Amino acid sequence: YLTNRGPGSSGEATAHGGAVNVATMAKCYGSLTCPTNCGSGSDRYVGGGAVRLDVAGLLTVNGTISAESLTTVGSQEYGAGSGGSIWITCGNLIGAGTLSVAADFAYFGTGGGGGRLAVYLTEATDFSGWTGKMKAHGSRATDKNAVRSCGGAGTIYLQAFGQTPETATVVIDNEGSLNLTDQSHGYTPLIAKYGADVIGNLIVTNYARVYFGAAGATTRVYGDIDTAGGTILEYAGLVELVGDRTQTIRGAGTWSDLSCTVPGKTLKFGTGTGDALNF
Repeated sequence: YLTNRGPGSSGEATAHGGAVNVATMAKCYGSLTCPTNCGSGSDRYVGGGAVRLDVAGLLTVNGTISAESLTTVGSQEYGAGSGGSIWITCGNLIGAGTLSVAADFAYFGTGGGGGRLAVYLTEATDFSGWTGKMKAHGSRATDKNAVRSCGGAGTIYLQAFGQTPETATVVIDNEGSLNLTDQSHGYTPLIAKYGADVIGNLIVTNYARVYFGAAGATTRVYGDIDTAGGTILEYAGLVELVGDRTQTIRGAGTWSDLSCTVPGKTLKFGTGTGDALNF
Protein backbone atom coordinates (compact mmCIF):
# COMPACT_ATOMS: atom_id res chain seq x y z
CA TYR A 1 0.00 0.00 0.00
CA LEU A 2 1.01 3.60 -0.58
CA THR A 3 1.50 6.14 2.19
CA ASN A 4 -1.37 6.41 4.66
CA ARG A 5 -3.11 3.50 2.93
CA GLY A 6 -3.93 -0.04 3.98
CA PRO A 7 -5.80 -1.70 6.87
CA GLY A 8 -2.79 -1.40 9.17
CA SER A 9 -2.11 2.29 8.58
CA SER A 10 -2.33 4.58 11.61
CA GLY A 11 -0.21 7.64 10.95
CA GLU A 12 3.39 6.89 11.87
CA ALA A 13 2.58 3.47 13.30
CA THR A 14 1.72 0.63 10.92
CA ALA A 15 0.72 -2.97 11.55
CA HIS A 16 0.36 -6.25 9.66
CA GLY A 17 1.55 -9.46 11.31
CA GLY A 18 2.97 -7.41 14.18
CA ALA A 19 2.15 -4.07 15.76
CA VAL A 20 3.96 -1.37 17.70
CA ASN A 21 1.89 -1.64 20.88
CA VAL A 22 -1.35 -2.95 22.35
CA ALA A 23 -3.30 0.05 21.05
CA THR A 24 -2.33 -0.64 17.43
CA MET A 25 -2.77 -4.43 17.61
CA ALA A 26 -6.36 -3.96 16.45
CA LYS A 27 -4.84 -2.79 13.16
CA CYS A 28 -3.16 -6.17 12.53
CA TYR A 29 -4.63 -8.17 9.65
CA GLY A 30 -3.96 -11.02 7.24
CA SER A 31 -3.57 -14.77 7.61
CA LEU A 32 -0.92 -16.76 9.49
CA THR A 33 -1.24 -19.75 7.15
CA CYS A 34 -2.26 -18.19 3.80
CA PRO A 35 -0.80 -14.67 3.63
CA THR A 36 -1.77 -12.58 0.61
CA ASN A 37 -1.96 -8.99 1.88
CA CYS A 38 0.38 -6.12 1.14
CA GLY A 39 1.93 -4.15 3.96
CA SER A 40 0.37 -0.84 4.97
CA GLY A 41 1.90 2.57 4.35
CA SER A 42 2.87 5.00 7.10
CA ASP A 43 2.52 8.76 6.95
CA ARG A 44 5.65 8.96 4.81
CA TYR A 45 6.66 5.50 3.53
CA VAL A 46 5.08 2.60 1.62
CA GLY A 47 4.37 -0.89 2.87
CA GLY A 48 5.74 -4.16 1.50
CA GLY A 49 4.24 -5.99 -1.47
CA ALA A 50 2.86 -9.52 -1.79
CA VAL A 51 4.48 -12.56 -3.40
CA ARG A 52 2.79 -15.89 -4.22
CA LEU A 53 4.91 -18.72 -5.65
CA ASP A 54 3.52 -22.15 -6.52
CA VAL A 55 6.36 -24.37 -7.73
CA ALA A 56 5.93 -27.97 -8.85
CA GLY A 57 9.13 -29.51 -7.57
CA LEU A 58 12.35 -28.02 -6.24
CA LEU A 59 12.69 -24.31 -5.48
CA THR A 60 16.25 -22.99 -5.06
CA VAL A 61 16.71 -19.51 -3.59
CA ASN A 62 20.25 -18.18 -3.36
CA GLY A 63 19.27 -14.55 -3.82
CA THR A 64 16.50 -12.58 -2.13
CA ILE A 65 12.72 -12.74 -2.35
CA SER A 66 11.53 -9.59 -0.64
CA ALA A 67 8.21 -8.07 0.37
CA GLU A 68 9.79 -5.61 2.78
CA SER A 69 8.53 -2.11 3.40
CA LEU A 70 10.77 0.75 2.31
CA THR A 71 12.12 3.89 3.94
CA THR A 72 14.56 6.35 2.41
CA VAL A 73 18.17 5.81 3.48
CA GLY A 74 19.29 8.62 5.77
CA SER A 75 15.73 9.88 6.24
CA GLN A 76 14.11 7.59 8.79
CA GLU A 77 12.61 10.39 10.90
CA TYR A 78 9.10 9.21 10.12
CA GLY A 79 7.28 5.98 10.79
CA ALA A 80 7.99 2.93 8.64
CA GLY A 81 5.46 0.97 6.61
CA SER A 82 4.66 -2.60 7.59
CA GLY A 83 6.09 -5.66 5.88
CA GLY A 84 4.11 -7.48 3.19
CA SER A 85 3.43 -11.16 2.45
CA ILE A 86 5.24 -14.14 0.93
CA TRP A 87 3.37 -17.42 0.42
CA ILE A 88 5.35 -20.25 -1.15
CA THR A 89 4.24 -23.77 -2.05
CA CYS A 90 6.93 -26.06 -3.49
CA GLY A 91 8.13 -29.65 -3.43
CA ASN A 92 11.28 -28.72 -1.54
CA LEU A 93 13.08 -25.50 -0.63
CA ILE A 94 16.87 -25.30 -0.72
CA GLY A 95 19.49 -22.58 -0.90
CA ALA A 96 21.26 -19.97 1.20
CA GLY A 97 19.22 -16.93 0.19
CA THR A 98 16.74 -14.73 2.03
CA LEU A 99 12.97 -14.64 2.25
CA SER A 100 11.88 -11.39 3.87
CA VAL A 101 8.63 -9.70 4.87
CA ALA A 102 10.39 -7.43 7.36
CA ALA A 103 9.62 -3.79 8.06
CA ASP A 104 12.38 -1.37 7.10
CA PHE A 105 14.34 0.87 9.49
CA ALA A 106 12.86 3.69 11.53
CA TYR A 107 15.02 6.27 13.25
CA PHE A 108 13.16 8.94 15.25
CA GLY A 109 9.84 7.65 13.92
CA THR A 110 7.56 4.88 15.13
CA GLY A 111 8.29 1.38 13.93
CA GLY A 112 6.26 -0.66 11.46
CA GLY A 113 5.15 -4.22 12.12
CA GLY A 114 6.60 -7.22 10.33
CA GLY A 115 4.57 -8.97 7.63
CA ARG A 116 3.60 -12.61 7.08
CA LEU A 117 5.58 -15.47 5.53
CA ALA A 118 4.31 -19.02 4.93
CA VAL A 119 6.13 -21.92 3.25
CA TYR A 120 4.56 -25.28 2.43
CA LEU A 121 6.62 -28.27 1.23
CA THR A 122 4.62 -30.81 -0.78
CA GLU A 123 7.39 -33.43 -1.08
CA ALA A 124 10.14 -32.88 1.51
CA THR A 125 9.37 -33.91 5.09
CA ASP A 126 11.53 -31.18 6.66
CA PHE A 127 13.34 -27.92 5.94
CA SER A 128 16.87 -29.31 6.29
CA GLY A 129 17.78 -28.27 2.73
CA TRP A 130 17.27 -24.61 3.56
CA THR A 131 20.33 -22.83 5.02
CA GLY A 132 19.24 -19.27 4.29
CA LYS A 133 17.32 -16.69 6.30
CA MET A 134 13.63 -16.04 6.81
CA LYS A 135 12.88 -12.56 8.11
CA ALA A 136 9.68 -11.04 9.47
CA HIS A 137 11.01 -8.59 12.05
CA GLY A 138 9.46 -5.23 12.80
CA SER A 139 11.22 -1.91 12.23
CA ARG A 140 14.60 -1.60 13.87
CA ALA A 141 16.45 1.54 14.81
CA THR A 142 19.55 2.75 13.03
CA ASP A 143 20.38 4.07 16.51
CA LYS A 144 18.84 1.98 19.29
CA ASN A 145 18.65 5.01 21.59
CA ALA A 146 16.70 7.13 19.13
CA VAL A 147 13.71 5.10 18.00
CA ARG A 148 10.50 5.76 19.91
CA SER A 149 8.89 2.37 19.40
CA CYS A 150 10.12 -0.82 17.77
CA GLY A 151 7.74 -2.67 15.47
CA GLY A 152 6.39 -6.05 16.49
CA ALA A 153 7.56 -9.16 14.68
CA GLY A 154 5.48 -10.61 11.88
CA THR A 155 4.73 -14.32 11.51
CA ILE A 156 6.57 -17.21 9.85
CA TYR A 157 4.61 -20.42 9.21
CA LEU A 158 6.45 -23.61 8.12
CA GLN A 159 4.63 -26.78 7.09
CA ALA A 160 6.44 -29.74 5.53
CA PHE A 161 4.98 -32.74 3.68
CA GLY A 162 2.86 -34.89 5.98
CA GLN A 163 2.34 -32.13 8.51
CA THR A 164 -0.87 -30.37 9.51
CA PRO A 165 -1.42 -27.12 11.42
CA GLU A 166 -1.21 -29.24 14.59
CA THR A 167 2.38 -30.34 13.75
CA ALA A 168 3.67 -27.37 11.74
CA THR A 169 5.96 -24.68 13.21
CA VAL A 170 5.24 -21.01 13.86
CA VAL A 171 8.25 -18.71 14.33
CA ILE A 172 7.98 -15.23 15.84
CA ASP A 173 11.45 -13.65 15.50
CA ASN A 174 12.07 -9.94 15.99
CA GLU A 175 15.75 -10.30 15.16
CA GLY A 176 17.01 -8.29 18.11
CA SER A 177 14.70 -5.33 17.49
CA LEU A 178 14.52 -4.39 21.16
CA ASN A 179 15.38 -0.83 22.12
CA LEU A 180 16.72 -0.98 25.66
CA THR A 181 15.70 2.62 26.44
CA ASP A 182 12.07 2.19 25.36
CA GLN A 183 9.22 0.29 26.99
CA SER A 184 7.41 -0.33 23.70
CA HIS A 185 8.87 -3.33 21.91
CA GLY A 186 5.97 -4.36 19.72
CA TYR A 187 3.48 -7.22 19.87
CA THR A 188 2.51 -10.16 17.68
CA PRO A 189 -1.08 -11.31 18.21
CA LEU A 190 -1.76 -15.02 17.71
CA ILE A 191 -5.54 -15.26 17.75
CA ALA A 192 -8.37 -16.88 15.79
CA LYS A 193 -8.98 -13.74 13.73
CA TYR A 194 -5.68 -14.39 11.92
CA GLY A 195 -6.03 -18.18 11.75
CA ALA A 196 -3.71 -18.63 14.73
CA ASP A 197 -5.98 -20.31 17.27
CA VAL A 198 -4.40 -23.71 16.48
CA ILE A 199 -0.61 -23.94 16.67
CA GLY A 200 1.77 -26.87 16.38
CA ASN A 201 5.26 -25.91 17.56
CA LEU A 202 5.88 -22.31 18.60
CA ILE A 203 9.25 -20.52 18.65
CA VAL A 204 9.36 -16.97 20.06
CA THR A 205 12.81 -15.41 19.87
CA ASN A 206 14.99 -12.29 19.65
CA TYR A 207 12.84 -9.97 21.78
CA ALA A 208 9.58 -10.87 20.10
CA ARG A 209 6.51 -10.55 22.28
CA VAL A 210 3.41 -12.66 21.66
CA TYR A 211 -0.13 -11.75 22.63
CA PHE A 212 -2.54 -14.68 22.88
CA GLY A 213 -5.81 -12.79 22.74
CA ALA A 214 -8.33 -11.16 25.02
CA ALA A 215 -9.71 -12.66 28.20
CA GLY A 216 -11.95 -15.59 27.35
CA ALA A 217 -10.10 -16.49 24.14
CA THR A 218 -8.36 -19.87 23.80
CA THR A 219 -5.31 -20.78 21.73
CA ARG A 220 -4.60 -24.51 21.40
CA VAL A 221 -0.95 -25.56 21.17
CA TYR A 222 -0.17 -29.15 20.14
CA GLY A 223 3.64 -29.11 20.16
CA ASP A 224 6.61 -27.54 21.93
CA ILE A 225 6.85 -23.92 23.03
CA ASP A 226 10.32 -22.38 23.02
CA THR A 227 10.90 -18.82 24.22
CA ALA A 228 14.63 -19.14 24.90
CA GLY A 229 16.98 -16.24 24.20
CA GLY A 230 15.59 -13.54 26.46
CA THR A 231 12.22 -13.32 24.77
CA ILE A 232 8.96 -12.18 26.37
CA LEU A 233 5.69 -14.07 26.22
CA GLU A 234 2.50 -12.33 27.35
CA TYR A 235 -1.15 -13.17 27.02
CA ALA A 236 -4.57 -12.37 28.39
CA GLY A 237 -6.41 -15.42 27.07
CA LEU A 238 -6.11 -19.12 27.88
CA VAL A 239 -3.37 -21.27 26.34
CA GLU A 240 -4.49 -24.90 26.21
CA LEU A 241 -1.91 -27.66 25.77
CA VAL A 242 -3.64 -30.38 23.75
CA GLY A 243 -3.00 -33.58 21.78
CA ASP A 244 -1.35 -36.83 22.79
CA ARG A 245 2.27 -35.72 22.19
CA THR A 246 4.77 -35.06 24.95
CA GLN A 247 5.19 -31.29 25.05
CA THR A 248 8.25 -29.31 26.17
CA ILE A 249 8.01 -25.72 27.36
CA ARG A 250 11.28 -23.84 27.73
CA GLY A 251 12.54 -20.31 27.97
CA ALA A 252 12.55 -17.29 30.24
CA GLY A 253 9.02 -16.10 30.70
CA THR A 254 6.16 -15.74 33.13
CA TRP A 255 3.47 -18.27 32.42
CA SER A 256 -0.10 -18.07 33.62
CA ASP A 257 -3.42 -19.52 32.55
CA LEU A 258 -1.89 -22.65 31.05
CA SER A 259 -4.43 -25.44 30.76
CA CYS A 260 -4.05 -29.17 30.09
CA THR A 261 -6.91 -31.62 30.56
CA VAL A 262 -5.55 -34.57 28.51
CA PRO A 263 -5.35 -37.67 30.77
CA GLY A 264 -1.85 -39.17 30.99
CA LYS A 265 -0.20 -36.39 28.99
CA THR A 266 3.47 -35.66 29.69
CA LEU A 267 4.63 -32.03 30.01
CA LYS A 268 8.30 -31.14 30.30
CA PHE A 269 9.52 -27.75 31.46
CA GLY A 270 12.99 -26.41 30.69
CA THR A 271 15.36 -26.28 33.64
CA GLY A 272 17.71 -23.48 34.54
CA THR A 273 15.87 -20.95 32.35
CA GLY A 274 14.16 -18.85 34.99
CA ASP A 275 10.64 -19.94 34.15
CA ALA A 276 7.90 -18.66 36.45
CA LEU A 277 4.90 -20.97 36.33
CA ASN A 278 1.57 -19.66 37.62
CA PHE A 279 -1.31 -22.14 37.50
